[in-house]
Amino acid sequence: MESLKAKTLSSHRETEKYIAQKIKRIRSVADYIALLQIFYTYFGNLERKIAPFLGTDLIPDISQRRHVKRLAEDIASLGGTPTAGDKGIALPHIRGWQEAIGALYVVEGSTLGGKFIIQLVAKQAEITEGFSFFSAYGEHTAQRWEEFKEIVNAKVTTQEDMDRTVAAADETFTYFTAFIRQHG
Repeated sequence: MESLKAKTLSSHRETEKYIAQKIKRIRSVADYIALLQIFYTYFGNLERKIAPFLGTDLIPDISQRRHVKRLAEDIASLGGTPTAGDKGIALPHIRGWQEAIGALYVVEGSTLGGKFIIQLVAKQAEITEGFSFFSAYGEHTAQRWEEFKEIVNAKVTTQEDMDRTVAAADETFTYFTAFIRQHG
């Protein structure tokens, strides 16, 4: 897991930079819905692409690690309509479970900063609802991240596994950043 983190650090930081810029500009419910829609569209397409490779045999709690339904609920609770077009969205190349875990690494990592995002958005836009995605695991976020790390460490054991996992995580960050910029 440490190697995965180190090898994707540059693309990870680039993604965080663009997400932070979008969050700092949120001043209304409409702005927040637009951010949620970006996540919903990209992660929705990504979840569909990786789903065939991530069963309970690999990740026992995979159903709880699907976050798109929370995004749809958040958008709807704020008066928006979740729409997930899939034309022209660049997604990582997924050929097996290794790439699927690499992509899921990005999705799961997005839950870690949720508490701070909620505080910032709530203050800037005076919003009190629509935070189920960013509070996905609530007080259990750190624990769920540790469990995911254990799965990655137990499953990604060969150099080939690592190379494929890193490549997919890096592509996921890169393509998500491009998608954010495109919809910025």
